[in-house]
Amino acid sequence: MKKVLIALTGSIGAGKSAAGRAFEECGARVLDADKLSKRVLFEDGDAVKEVYELFKESGFTNGMPDAGKIADIVFSDAEKLAALERVIHPRVEKLWKEACKGGICVVEVPLLFEKNLEKGFDFCVTVFCSEDLRRRRLLERGLSEHEICRRDSFQMSQTDKIARSHAVFFNDGDASFLKDQAELFLARL
Repeated sequence: MKKVLIALTGSIGAGKSAAGRAFEECGARVLDADKLSKRVLFEDGDAVKEVYELFKESGFTNGMPDAGKIADIVFSDAEKLAALERVIHPRVEKLWKEACKGGICVVEVPLLFEKNLEKGFDFCVTVFCSEDLRRRRLLERGLSEHEICRRDSFQMSQTDKIARSHAVFFNDGDASFLKDQAELFLARL
C-alpha cells in the first residue's frame, strides 16, 4: 500500500481527537503531535536538559518538567514559546516521520498552518465546529474564558485554517457523522 500522510488540524475544542478516532476506525494509523510532544518532553533526556536550561526551576517540579507550569509561561511569553518549540518540534516531526513508513497515516497537528508544517503532508484536513459549541466544550474541559482567549491568540482563525485545507470535516454532529466524512475522504484518495 502506498504511503499517504494526512495532517489533521483545527482550533482547540473543534474535535481533532474525535476526527482522529474516526480515521482510526476507518483503518488509518493516527498519531497525536501533542502526545508525541509530551513524550519528548518527559522521555528524551537531551530535550529535558534543553528545556531545563530554558525554564530552570520555574518550569519543573521535583526535577521533572511540569507541563502546567510550562504552559503558563509559554502562553504568556511568545519568545519562550518559540524557544520551547525549537527544542520540541523537530524531535516530534522526526517521531511521526519514523512512525509513518507506509499506508495511510494521519497526524493531529494543532498548529499545522501557524508553524508552516503543511508542506510535509500530502493532504491537510481541518475539523470545524460552531464557535458556541467549541467554547462550550472547552469550558466543560475546565478552561476559563481567559485561558480560551489566551490559547486562541496563538492560533489562526478557523476560517483561515479552512481556506488553507484540502478538506473540512464538520463536527457539530455525532461521531458517526465524523466517521462518514472520514470514510468519504479516504475513498477518494
